[in-house]
Amino acid sequence: MEHNWIQNRPRGFLCSPAFPGSACTPCVFNRGHASAPATAFFDGTTRLLPNTEVVASDQQLLAQTGRGTWHRHTPFGTGGYFHDIAAETDDFVSHHILTIDGILGRDTIAGRMLP
Repeated sequence: MEHNWIQNRPRGFLCSPAFPGSACTPCVFNRGHASAPATAFFDGTTRLLPNTEVVASDQQLLAQTGRGTWHRHTPFGTGGYFHDIAAETDDFVSHHILTIDGILGRDTIAGRMLP
């Protein structure tokens, strides 16, 4: 997955404001809803994976199973990967970095309902 926020980045978000005074540290892929990082999946497919899709999948899994797509209890804290510098803090995601079941887990459920 592209680590930097490249697709649909708002104007002025080339460098992360969370690291002032440093060389330009790019904003990370999960910093906002508009991000859609290019992603290579374990099954060999590639596509853009919009954070909006991941948020919807995570919320659906939380509602159905009580467990979302990513681990909430890690050294990053319950907010996950770079949550403290997110552009939006509601419905934030830490997919791909903290995916439950690792590389064999799911970053998205692509709209399918679970049994």
